[in-house]
Amino acid sequence: EVLRAIEVMEGEKAEKIIKGKLTVKGKDIKNLGLPPSPLYGELMDNVFEAKINGIIATRDEEIAFLKKLIEKLKKGE
Repeated sequence: EVLRAIEVMEGEKAEKIIKGKLTVKGKDIKNLGLPPSPLYGELMDNVFEAKINGIIATRDEEIAFLKKLIEKLKKGE
């Protein structure tokens, strides 16, 4: 029974990851005023994590989340 519970939990995690596919791309980050850099990968990782954790869901929310992250970067936070 414990194994079945683990299988269910893993299945739910996999489903979240599959549904968590991002719609934003590097060009969206560039359009938000950040020149191409290795930071793009970190930003995308942060957006993906927020998506699979249910913090954001739509493309508009992804863009808004990116804007906040970029603003923090520019302020040196």
